[in-house]
Amino acid sequence: MKHPFFMRVLLLSAASVFLLGSLSLVSMDDGGLADTVPTDNVWDISDRTFKKARANQLKLDIIESIIPTESTIDGIYSKLNVNQSKLDVIESIIPTESTVDSICSKIDVLDSKIDLIDVDCPCAATPIASPITITASGSYCLSKNITGVITIDADNVTIDLNRYAVVDGSNGIVINNNHADILIMNGTVGGGSSATQIGISVGSGCARTALKDLNVIDCELVAVDFGGINSAPIKSVNIDRCCIESSGMGLQMDNVQGGRVSQCSMSFNITGFYVDDTEKLIVEDCCSFANERAGFELRTSSNNHFENCKAIKNGETGSDNAFGFIATSGSCNTFVCCIAEDTSTNSISSSKMAAGFAFTGTEKRSVFVGCTSKRTQAVATGGSSQAKSFGVYLEAGTTQKCVVQDNLISGTTGDAGGVGCEADGSVHLIMRNIGYENDTNFGTSITNVHTGGLGVDSKALDNLSFPPL
Repeated sequence: MKHPFFMRVLLLSAASVFLLGSLSLVSMDDGGLADTVPTDNVWDISDRTFKKARANQLKLDIIESIIPTESTIDGIYSKLNVNQSKLDVIESIIPTESTVDSICSKIDVLDSKIDLIDVDCPCAATPIASPITITASGSYCLSKNITGVITIDADNVTIDLNRYAVVDGSNGIVINNNHADILIMNGTVGGGSSATQIGISVGSGCARTALKDLNVIDCELVAVDFGGINSAPIKSVNIDRCCIESSGMGLQMDNVQGGRVSQCSMSFNITGFYVDDTEKLIVEDCCSFANERAGFELRTSSNNHFENCKAIKNGETGSDNAFGFIATSGSCNTFVCCIAEDTSTNSISSSKMAAGFAFTGTEKRSVFVGCTSKRTQAVATGGSSQAKSFGVYLEAGTTQKCVVQDNLISGTTGDAGGVGCEADGSVHLIMRNIGYENDTNFGTSITNVHTGGLGVDSKALDNLSFPPL
């Protein structure tokens, strides 16, 4: 390979410098011939000369081996060419500023497309974009907010509201009578610019109706109405994680047989959860807050179970009766580990009351156990209320054979005096309750000693007043 002239000069110069440096390390001499020793004979001089010549020859061999040859220079140059080509490749793949800007621009475009998909997400089910009457089984979902009414007139229907709302209709979603296996979920009903009368209406004779992850709000009459009748009750209801707010009645059930309500909230209604002629409900972990009359109200209903439910600040804005939990003229209803807190009325009528927990009418064999009543009050402006206040109240003369056990009752006060626990009905058992900081901890009909068989009077056992009266 032929090399440019300047490269040859450069390489040969480097080799010369290298060689001169090497010669300074590998120097040759005359073998000591100039330093003849008089006593040496010819053989000694000859031997010494041979050894020095041999040593100098070895040094010359070393010098020759380290001088770069033309093939070595060719190899170095070849490697320089290879490395230069690699540098060219590296430089070609490093993005320039314009390339980076182009990539960023493309990312922005893709991001905007993703946002567009999120905002207007099509659903795999049959889309609904306007008011409709559904007459065929299947899965449906909203593709936008709907102004008007959706009516279900078929079995086996699922509607996914898809985070949209059904608003501004006379009703929101209506399930016609005698349909089964209906699921409505994941969105809002009500809350538009004009009044919705009933948010979700379930007709008589329906079975296996489920509501999940819904907001039902601003309905004039009822937010969620299960309207069964005696001849055609509604069966098997399942309601989970629903928020029912700012309506006439909140969640209302008439003639329902069997169901479960879990993790729902009912707030700012007249009554949060109203149950009539209904049986075999299980209600768990629900909260009824700031309703005008009652948090949870049962009438002529039996064998229902409420557990870990809370009624908070109910009745505050009304001048009528106020209740956290009340069951009237039913039987065998149980309330376990429930809380009624800040139940109050400002009525001035002596016929009105505020009660954290109450059994009234002909309620019988029902139970409050492990519950807590806090701060129940009947107080009017100026201190003129004659209404009564009770932490736990069992109506005189009519309620029968109910149990009030292991409850904590405190802070029951009123202008006319407040009673922690009053049980004036027939054959009740009042057992192991604690009353403290009430105007009166236990009513006069309750003694703290069990004196014999139940007979016809209410009996008390191991109740504790703190501080003692």
